[in-house]
Amino acid sequence: MSKDEVILSVLNQLLEELGVIKENLFLSKKIFNVKDFSKYSGFKESYIYKIRGDINYSKPNGKMVFFKKDDVENYLLRNPSKSKFAIEQEAIEFSTKKK
Repeated sequence: MSKDEVILSVLNQLLEELGVIKENLFLSKKIFNVKDFSKYSGFKESYIYKIRGDINYSKPNGKMVFFKKDDVENYLLRNPSKSKFAIEQEAIEFSTKKK
């Protein structure tokens, strides 16, 4: 391996690590704009504008919309469904209870 190839390989590794760091910083944000919300949830930005009435949001200057990360997570995790295993466990617990 030539010196240039080694340098290029090291630079590529550094770029990958930088990407991981940027992603971790993104996930540590407490306030999302619509673009952040879209990236975090996978929803299209236009859909976020449609559902924003279902989530608490702020418009401090009357234009940009901001969401608390906790509110976004609560919205994404509403209407949970139990796994088959959890349902079976509840059934077993219910059937073994003394009346």
